[in-house]
Amino acid sequence: IHDVTYQSILKRDRRRFHAAVGDAISEIHAGQIEEFAPTLARHYEEAGDSGKALRHLLIAGESAQTRHAMPESHAFYTRAATIVEDDPDASYVERIGVMLSRAAAGMNFTPGDQTVAQLEQVRAMAEDIDDPELLARVYALLLRVRTMLDENYAHPGFRDVMDRAFALTPKLQDSTVRAYLEGMMGEGLRSADEYDRAKQLLGGAVGPLEAAGRVGEAGWNAALAADIEATQGDFDAANEWIERAAALATASGNPNVMADVELIKGRIAAARGELETALAHSLAGTEMAEDAGNIQCTLMGNFMVADQKLRIGDAAAAIPHLEKTFELGEYCNAEAMVALGHAWLATARARMGELDPEAYSDPLQKAQLGGSRGGEAAVRLHRAIAIAGSPDPDWDTSLSDFRSAISLFQAIGARPSEARATHAYANALEAAGDTESSAIKFAAATRLFDDLGISPDRARA
Repeated sequence: IHDVTYQSILKRDRRRFHAAVGDAISEIHAGQIEEFAPTLARHYEEAGDSGKALRHLLIAGESAQTRHAMPESHAFYTRAATIVEDDPDASYVERIGVMLSRAAAGMNFTPGDQTVAQLEQVRAMAEDIDDPELLARVYALLLRVRTMLDENYAHPGFRDVMDRAFALTPKLQDSTVRAYLEGMMGEGLRSADEYDRAKQLLGGAVGPLEAAGRVGEAGWNAALAADIEATQGDFDAANEWIERAAALATASGNPNVMADVELIKGRIAAARGELETALAHSLAGTEMAEDAGNIQCTLMGNFMVADQKLRIGDAAAAIPHLEKTFELGEYCNAEAMVALGHAWLATARARMGELDPEAYSDPLQKAQLGGSRGGEAAVRLHRAIAIAGSPDPDWDTSLSDFRSAISLFQAIGARPSEARATHAYANALEAAGDTESSAIKFAAATRLFDDLGISPDRARA
């Protein structure tokens, strides 16, 4: 009855009705505008009052973001973006602000290439106006999303934004904006295996962001600094950073950052070789990410669980998590992660008696083309171990892959990975009958393990 009655009212009368209702709600609940903003936005949209609709959509979007309800926030900002895009009188600054907010709200669950396309439009507008702080926000978000797509300095789009960001930072007067941009730059350098430069930028951003009350972002930067320290084998520094990250994440109340911290705790434990602990953190972090609707984090969590299950020798249990990685990676356009997942899947199948050396070729090529030395080293190591463990090994290919993987891990300073690769190489040399070389490599691996305070994986893989 309500719908029939409503549709029978002339459009102009419906608009007057919605405008009157909106004005009445605004007057009666003048002190509760944030609470009623979604309702007011809908009434003013129906009334055709784009100015009032936009104002309340922005209030609703910010309120939802404050509550970490990111899909809800993204929906409000998407409606706001439609209004400013259709308004010929909207300023560049107004358009940029709305579109940035939409991208920030949706980056963890919308397709990455779609978000990049939107942000590139924003960047074109932002570079036409003289506002370094606003431009810094655009570059920071672009770097974040491109990094989530597994891009690094080898990709032209990423490289262009990174170069412009480095050129912009000396011009920034706002220390918080500068810290925000430098943190994102550090995240990008981390993905390019530039660990020393990355942790300097990430660590340096934590204090200013925390002081500005942006504790969630500070926690994320601290967690990434912890991850780099663990990757390099400095576990005391990793523990200090992750403890700080956990405190900041809790203070922020942001479930996305709390999930990130839990996953990075898993990565730190895995780097130490404490695989049961690593799995507990990784599974918990993945569940937290799913509950928060964070697809990117859920993707990474499933990949980590698969990796850790492979390392403890449970190949069959790794496969469902790899399949989930493929599903989410395809949606997010995380091509590099999907490619690595296929290499891990080839390893799982090899463990189950189905070796296919060619299954590693495409992941290896993608890692090389993407400029990921860490990714290339990992794929080569997986292939080397899979071949070495087969009934009739191609020792030339396997041992060559071992040597290349170890060299790459050394080049990027990933000492725990270097130790485990050297240990696996020693096992392969022994199986190949080269006991003298095997003894030398076992000794080198033992020195690394002792120096780092870690131990080999139980499974020979």
